[in-house]
Amino acid sequence: MLDKRLLLVLAAALCVAVLGGPPRVSSRQNPPCVTTQTPGQTGKQVKLDDCGCEQSAATEKPTYRVGAAPFGREAAPRVGRSSRVGVRRNRARTESEEDELYNGLEIPDLKDLRSPEVAGLREKVSSARQEAWRKVEKGWQSQYRGAFEREIRERIFLNGSGDFFQAEPLIGQPEDYLKPEVYREVLAHLRKNRPGFSTLEREYQRLKLIRELDERGPTLPKFDWREYGLNVGAVMHQGACESCWAFAAVSVYQSSWNLELIRSGGYWDAVQDWAEPYGLLDRFASVQQLLNCISKEKGDCESGGWHGSAFAFMVTSHVPRLADRRIYRRTTIDKIEAEGYTGKVSRCISPFRQTTVRRGGRVIVLENAGSAAVRLQRGTDRKATNFDRALAWGYVNEQKPDQLPSVAQLKQALIEHGPLAMPIHGDACFSVYRGGVFNGRGAGEVNHVMVLVGWDDEKGAWLIKNSWGEEWGEKGYGWVAYGSNNIGFGAAWIQPTPATEAQW
Repeated sequence: MLDKRLLLVLAAALCVAVLGGPPRVSSRQNPPCVTTQTPGQTGKQVKLDDCGCEQSAATEKPTYRVGAAPFGREAAPRVGRSSRVGVRRNRARTESEEDELYNGLEIPDLKDLRSPEVAGLREKVSSARQEAWRKVEKGWQSQYRGAFEREIRERIFLNGSGDFFQAEPLIGQPEDYLKPEVYREVLAHLRKNRPGFSTLEREYQRLKLIRELDERGPTLPKFDWREYGLNVGAVMHQGACESCWAFAAVSVYQSSWNLELIRSGGYWDAVQDWAEPYGLLDRFASVQQLLNCISKEKGDCESGGWHGSAFAFMVTSHVPRLADRRIYRRTTIDKIEAEGYTGKVSRCISPFRQTTVRRGGRVIVLENAGSAAVRLQRGTDRKATNFDRALAWGYVNEQKPDQLPSVAQLKQALIEHGPLAMPIHGDACFSVYRGGVFNGRGAGEVNHVMVLVGWDDEKGAWLIKNSWGEEWGEKGYGWVAYGSNNIGFGAAWIQPTPATEAQW
């Protein structure tokens, strides 16, 4: 529970934030030492020289590789207004210093977080997860036993009873009544020749493993959400726009939505009923619409932004969906166009910006999804409808968001909420990172936001997904040592509101 003193600080911070504007981070690097550029040097060479300067002053031997700068251009040393977030210090702060550190930092609405609506929806989400697991477990056991029974009956009919059984035939679990070698052979046959069986087994095992993470996840020596079948999205490239905060926020939202859909049995229902193509229920939010609609005061391409502001927008206004438009041709043929990422801010065309959007919404609906798809009224977008508000968001270090969370806190939040928005101080060496474990120890303020998807204790590092394209790091991913370059300062999560049947 938050004490009264911290509540007062947070309340004051919210007032100051309204007047002072939110903090911002920018993806342009701010090297602590800048080398002299010689005639004919390219921007890439300058970055590598700056990195060499940083490495020569480092106390630790670099455990990473460097190469050409990801942007292919020279980036000006600029961090926007991220300095308003503040930097961790070793001494205790006075109350006035606390106010200054919170100045402009977007803080979750405590009144909203404690509201009956949020409390009720959170309880509903928890109940839905429990009910989904009971349904999945029961459904899988029925499908599992039924598949074995059908296969064994067919073999008996065609080849006689043979010597299949070690216990009473077709009673109990297949692994109990079949001889071990027969059980293994039939299981392999079903997985190979019965696509429905293998798909259901995969979905059951995925949900089972994710449920087990709640207890043992933070203690695992190694973890990667992708290995649990979670779709964390493709590696994107933000280009020249200072939009790392928007890419991270949208990626975290989408990943959290996919995770909640798994936990609530959405994918299981889809593959069991074969009502819709597997994966149809994936949700897609829009970086471009977030840039267009969040307002210049909160974030743009020139001076960056803050992932907390993006999360707050998704909770208080709406999740920025793909802005699909129907274009009428003279031939009366409809053409649907999606507003893709342009790398610059344009006019906000969201029909939901000025309306009250309820929490929860509709899932993706493809125009050619078939008769089983949800039907939309003529005249509405037929590509996708995911208009809703997210349920809640928060910082990993919720008690002291102005301080770095611990490794244990980050692991716990990653397991509980899914991928996190993960800020770092991006210096010259980080910009030209090409692999290995980045172990820079720059003390600068955070100026870049990525997505945290895993860890490896043997490496002593976090696994992150960047928004600088696959040319950066290890195909767009990277390993960053625990505590390197203030990584994790301001790390945050977001909780989607799953669509319910009543909202379809």
